[in-house]
Amino acid sequence: MPMERFPVRPGTHAGVPLRHAGQHGAVLIVGLIMLAVMTLLVISMLRTSILELRIGGANELQRERLAELLGAVFDDATLAQFEQIRELERVL
Repeated sequence: MPMERFPVRPGTHAGVPLRHAGQHGAVLIVGLIMLAVMTLLVISMLRTSILELRIGGANELQRERLAELLGAVFDDATLAQFEQIRELERVL
C-alpha cells in the first residue's frame, strides 16, 4: 500500500479543519480590499503632491516677476533721479 504524501485526516480538507476551510477565500478578499484602499491612498497622495508642486512653481514665478517689476521700477526711478541731478548741475 503506497503511502500518501500528505495524509488527510477525517473531518479536514487538505489538512485544514473544516471549520476553517472557508476562511481561505475571506483572507484573499480582505487582502484585495486592503490593496485597493492602499492604491487609492497612494493615488490621492500623488495628486496632492502634484498640486502642491504646481502651486509652489506658480508662487516662485510670481515672486520672480515681482522682483523683475520692482527692479525695473527702481531702475527707472534711479534714472529719473540721475537726470534730475544732471539738470540741476547744468543750471548751477
